Amino acid sequence: LDSIAQKILAANIMALQDIQRSLDLAVLEQVVDKLLNARRVDLYAAGRAGTPARALPLKCMHLGLNANAFLDSQMQVMSAAALTAADVGIAISHTGMQRQVAQALALAREGGATTVALTSFPGSPVGRAADLVLSTASLAAAISYDSPTVRSAQLAIVDVIYEAMLLQARERSRDRMARVASAIQQNTGAPARQI
Repeated sequence: LDSIAQKILAANIMALQDIQRSLDLAVLEQVVDKLLNARRVDLYAAGRAGTPARALPLKCMHLGLNANAFLDSQMQVMSAAALTAADVGIAISHTGMQRQVAQALALAREGGATTVALTSFPGSPVGRAADLVLSTASLAAAISYDSPTVRSAQLAIVDVIYEAMLLQARERSRDRMARVASAIQQNTGAPARQI
């Protein structure tokens, strides 16, 4: 057990350090700006990438943004076909080889939406369908889609995006964020996050 714990934790630490070295801050800034100004943000993912895909819309709610995650291929296509130049489509895929996710992102792009990919392989179908690519560079091999380091990398990028949005939107969204924090506190009794 000690060996397993050390191995997994070390791999996750290395994956996060890899992201820290490779994160393109200029692209991150563009992504954050597009998200904050979007009418609607739709996320597409399959399999285990569904975890970070579900996490970002929850975080967007804190900022009053309209964001949704679609994991079903038919729902992805329906969502993507409805997006316009006022919207953002985001695909999360480590390998970038999920055909239905790439198809949805390409369809969103055809409709004029800004498309974003979180992937470790920018040259993949998902990466090629994106206007902006944030690398989730992970030590896991392309076939190791199941690796815990992949999920850690994807969730870390989602957290970075959220914190960057929070910082940028703090002044213009203060009232909206305060209402959300108050609603959470009243519902759960948990202390509201300082804004």
